[in-house]
Amino acid sequence: MALVRSRVLALLVIIPALAAADVRAPSGHVPGRTWQHMPPAEAGFDPAKLQAAIDFAVSAESKRPRDMAEDQRTSFGAREPMAEIVGPMRARGDMTGVIVKDGYIVAEWGEPDRVDMAHSVTKSFLSSVIGVASDRGMIRVDDPVAPYVPPVQPYPKGELFDLFPTPRDRTITWDDMLRQTSDWEGTLWGKPDWVDRPGPDVEKNRTR
Repeated sequence: MALVRSRVLALLVIIPALAAADVRAPSGHVPGRTWQHMPPAEAGFDPAKLQAAIDFAVSAESKRPRDMAEDQRTSFGAREPMAEIVGPMRARGDMTGVIVKDGYIVAEWGEPDRVDMAHSVTKSFLSSVIGVASDRGMIRVDDPVAPYVPPVQPYPKGELFDLFPTPRDRTITWDDMLRQTSDWEGTLWGKPDWVDRPGPDVEKNRTR
């Protein structure tokens, strides 16, 4: 939960401000809303080797269940208290990928337009977004996060919720959140922070 919180908070704050960013490839080509395709060879790829790489990616699919609810129940849910699922879950789709070179799509497979659950791949997105935001002076990584983040409404409905409710929480910086060292305290989605990957001593977790 702490990991999800740090990513979600930063994405909620920063992504809207970057939505209009100009995406320009080294070649100067601007993709626009509809991305154009380019044959792999024309883009400088060996088509046979590129296809071999794609085939390898497809063959390396996770052995975990595609049913995300089942995956949750048999992984974190099997060893964490209060592990009931909150919110919608969706089964994982086929292995999917897109290769882009200089603003052109040179290969794609699977279902690129499908909406899937992202999980830890958001770490890669967030690290890029945070870097851009920091470069543009939109955030300072040593600033407390609380002043940047307004209250949110829990899913699906509920009273507005202060994400940084305690004096200690209000000292947590972007750097703390990004390094996952904030030790945020509170309750989110009806679950207290200590249930996230707790140690064997439950009482110690509850009263740290």
